[in-house]
Amino acid sequence: TTPAVVSSAFSSELPFNNLKFARLDYDGEVTDNASYYYQAIEVVVSTSGMYTFNSHSDFDTMGYLYDTSFDSSKPTEKLIIEDDDSGDEIHQFGFKLFLEAEHTYILVVTTHLEEQTGSFSVSMTGPASAVLRSSAK
Repeated sequence: TTPAVVSSAFSSELPFNNLKFARLDYDGEVTDNASYYYQAIEVVVSTSGMYTFNSHSDFDTMGYLYDTSFDSSKPTEKLIIEDDDSGDEIHQFGFKLFLEAEHTYILVVTTHLEEQTGSFSVSMTGPASAVLRSSAK
């Protein structure tokens, strides 16, 4: 029997509360300028399993998934996975990984270019629905 695939989604715009940070670059180093808009999204799933994240936007997105919390002044701390262009669409992030039920993850959506703004959405598929809501930070 093929397990059911359940979709969840979140939509927003950057800038969100004018939040900016110095994101990680391709070499894993923190960029010199805190000039990348971002939004932190709290993610909780009801069932443990493999989940896929994909971004959808007119701008080049980057995604970072953190364990439990996110501190914009320490973008390497609690980082689980990051991606730039592996999504289903060109210049969009995407990743697939195992998530634990009832555990809090923080998905940070940001841009490839500094000071970039616009709308975006994130779709998520897996064995159960997910709660995606804007995080306080």
